Amino acid sequence: MRVNRHASDTDSAAADWAARVDRGLAPQEARDLDAWLAADTRHLGAFARAQAMLVPVSKGAAAVVRESRNAPETARKLPRRAVLAAAVAACGGYFVVSSAGRQPETYATTTGEVRTVPLADGSRMTLNTATRIDVALTDTARQLALQSGEAYFEVAPNAERPFIVDVADIAVKAVGTAFIVRRMDDGDIEVVVHEGTVEVKGQAGKFVTLTANMRAIVEDRRRVRVATLDNEALSCSLAWRDGKIAFMGETLAEAVAEFNRYNTLQINLADDQLANRTVTGWFSSRDPQAFAQAIAQSFEGIATVRDDRIELSARPIPARP
Repeated sequence: MRVNRHASDTDSAAADWAARVDRGLAPQEARDLDAWLAADTRHLGAFARAQAMLVPVSKGAAAVVRESRNAPETARKLPRRAVLAAAVAACGGYFVVSSAGRQPETYATTTGEVRTVPLADGSRMTLNTATRIDVALTDTARQLALQSGEAYFEVAPNAERPFIVDVADIAVKAVGTAFIVRRMDDGDIEVVVHEGTVEVKGQAGKFVTLTANMRAIVEDRRRVRVATLDNEALSCSLAWRDGKIAFMGETLAEAVAEFNRYNTLQINLADDQLANRTVTGWFSSRDPQAFAQAIAQSFEGIATVRDDRIELSARPIPARP
């Protein structure tokens, strides 16, 4: 019997990447994964199979082979990576798990983490900081529920399996497109379309159809504000995927709130004199200290770094002699 060593190596690498994605990728690892997927058209298929098989081991021996209900007790104690690798090796890389009746899988990121997750249908989602999403892929539909945070979706075309992102009572539907959905802290929902077309629907029916470079803000789950973005504004909305935060005239109060989404070291705007000053520029989302110091220098303020916070305040006006 002739063994296809290349296929075996590809499936082994796919299993390794699936396990690493499951525990969370560092920024450099995410870039390495993108490079690996782009290097060979067969890599995405192998990775999708491995990702589809990666379900919680806590569900028992059926976590990998759902029909193997009589698996030995020791199998329940195997690390997730070992179970996945063994399944891929045993099945020659062509292991298939039926999607019928499959429970949704939950993906999440911590504060400051950005994570890319290839899906079994060929789509890919990138989760922003502090994001939680449930994914249910079946033979007839692709249903996702954004519980918190923000995600960028690159959807594999398949008109027979609608791709729908539910957030609160709003549904964002796409076939083959790329778009952002964000669940904002005040309850509003933001949708930004990078490529293609999406429909934004509420309980009463369709709100609006968006095409490339369009943004919709759904307020109170009823009212919709739609705007067209130029290329610069669209690039700013996508900056977080590269670890950046971009501002185009937002107030300092808004900029500080955005920075605090990404960092446990919070910035405290201690002076109302600065709150309405406007900010323009690109900054590293993971370096609040550099941002605070740049703001202090630009606005003649003071950035004080403490153990648990960074305080931004206006520089005192010297008393007249």
